[in-house]
Amino acid sequence: MKAVLRQYMASLKERDELDKILPDILSERGHNILSRPTRGFGQYGADVTSVGPHPETGDSCYFVWSIKSGDLTRREWDTGDQGLRTSLNQIRDVHLVKHVPKDCEAKVKVVALCFGGEIRENIRDTVDGYIKDNTILGQREYVVWNGDAISDMTLSGIMNESVFEDEARRQFRKAAAFVDEPDVCERHFYRFATGLLDKPFKTQAERLRALRQVYLGVFAVIAGGRDAENYEAAVRCSELALLIAWDTAKAHAYKPSKASKTIRETLHRLIEAHLLSLDIYIEEHVRPYLGVDEGLASSIPSSNAVDINLALFRALGRVASLGYWSQAIKYLHQNNSKPEVQAALEGSIKQLADDLSKLIEDNAALREPLRDDHAIEIMATCLFLVQAGKAQFVLEWLQQIVEVLLFTLHPNGRHPTIDREYSDLAQHPKGTEEDFKRTTAASVLIPTLIVWFAALRDGASLAKLRDGAQRQIPHCALQLWVPNSNSETHLYRGDAMHGLAWSPFDVSGTIDEIIIRVEAEIKGNADYQALSVIQHHLEPLMVTACLRHRIPLPPQFYANNYFDPPD
Repeated sequence: MKAVLRQYMASLKERDELDKILPDILSERGHNILSRPTRGFGQYGADVTSVGPHPETGDSCYFVWSIKSGDLTRREWDTGDQGLRTSLNQIRDVHLVKHVPKDCEAKVKVVALCFGGEIRENIRDTVDGYIKDNTILGQREYVVWNGDAISDMTLSGIMNESVFEDEARRQFRKAAAFVDEPDVCERHFYRFATGLLDKPFKTQAERLRALRQVYLGVFAVIAGGRDAENYEAAVRCSELALLIAWDTAKAHAYKPSKASKTIRETLHRLIEAHLLSLDIYIEEHVRPYLGVDEGLASSIPSSNAVDINLALFRALGRVASLGYWSQAIKYLHQNNSKPEVQAALEGSIKQLADDLSKLIEDNAALREPLRDDHAIEIMATCLFLVQAGKAQFVLEWLQQIVEVLLFTLHPNGRHPTIDREYSDLAQHPKGTEEDFKRTTAASVLIPTLIVWFAALRDGASLAKLRDGAQRQIPHCALQLWVPNSNSETHLYRGDAMHGLAWSPFDVSGTIDEIIIRVEAEIKGNADYQALSVIQHHLEPLMVTACLRHRIPLPPQFYANNYFDPPD
């Protein structure tokens, strides 16, 4: 176990990886975290500050942690403003002089050199000499935390052998070893996460420790994805961890207690880990292929049309999901974040909206959904892009989807099917009238498109789709999905059927009449507002759950934001 952790620690980046998990490891070692890493603000070499026991005497000390990634080489030690020596000088000359909290001024100050790897031999004497020259016993002292030390601390704290059960430990090793095989990695990670979280906890401290263990497991998969140059497993495992963790901890995260606050903060860090995995996935697997005709489609290691279609819609949903999360974060922090933070979020949202537009423009298959439940990715994309100011682009894209859809609605056409199994998709279409009626027996896609045409006030496209569907597939049960009283229990795990089919969905009448019917259905459904993610303003988490478990997004998501009031 230690060998796995040591390799993992050495592979972590300084920013957003090692500096994210270190505070949790310190907390388990009895430290009270005073500050965490921030972007854009002067820290004077201090990445993390804490109050904790002296490594030898056990007395309460004030710790300042300066963090670097990988091995400590001569270049990492003394290269300009980013060198560790520069950071240590800033801590000595500025932070310890001007930025120590008043209640810590009388404590011994311990400056901790923290890095995920080892000190290279050609720099060891230099580092030891610096520490000797700057140590004042009882006032300013130094400690070194390398990859071995962090691994030992992790095993004795957050992954204590007596807490981290044998089966969970085995599953963690297997998940970390198979990051280049996403299906295998995900299977073992699921067993790892549920083994830790799906058990009775005697105390909140036990629950918090299990959440932190899962959090660390997510970063192990992200780091492994870098080595394998494949972040598919990272995205899957991070979303899996987030959803299971939320289901486990939601009832304990919003109580007026310090323990609840800490649990809530850990859930927020799991959200950050998932968003990080999405961001890296897009940067490595999507963005390099944008702006090229059929760029992403040609990068998929298969010439099979089914593989290409499924992979493209999967990528579409992930970019849209990250965009929707980013919009929600910007909204939640609009009144309590600095202008530069809001500007950074706005820049990220604009780039994701541009990425998504290019992805659709470049790849023709994104105008030809193979599965009817690709309505989920289409819905998520519309939600994000319309809010990002690209309503006209969305309308033109939906119009193109309708053109292809109506053209393929016959027994020999490659129309959207209700089938989900790969073997069935590979044989689609079979070319018989019987199979055509079976694969088009119901549709969420068509009502989703119709409601969006209503929201965007495009009566001509709405009528074209409605009339074409009634003419070509009169047997099709048009429906939308709404949550019911069982949804809160099963939404995040996807372990049972839940919700209600609003069927038949009446598409007759004018735009305003359709909108009025949708709004009436929404007002009559109280179960949506009862969902924990809605009560705690985490609507993007529902988008994540729906994308993962293939549940249509309910009409409540866009009615209040995108419907113009009837004339």
